[in-house]
Amino acid sequence: MTPLCFTYGCAPLQKKILPCPQELDFRNVRGIGNKLPLDPDKIRKIKEIIFRFYPSFAAQQDLLWCECHKAIDGFLRNRKVTEAQAT
Repeated sequence: MTPLCFTYGCAPLQKKILPCPQELDFRNVRGIGNKLPLDPDKIRKIKEIIFRFYPSFAAQQDLLWCECHKAIDGFLRNRKVTEAQAT
């Protein structure tokens, strides 16, 4: 499956915002459970993009971010560790 960013031709945006695969190893959004947190600046930018593409009221933004937060952590929990970190 092609990442959304590559589908729409915004690879430069991906390099600025999305973490590289090595930055995702043994991490989650908030750094809970003996894992390191993801870069807070990148998470803030991701939140801004989400709220821009899915406009909602302030009260709904918390629920929207909660679902995104769960999805990000679920993805990180189920992904394979990169070879550089595994050795």
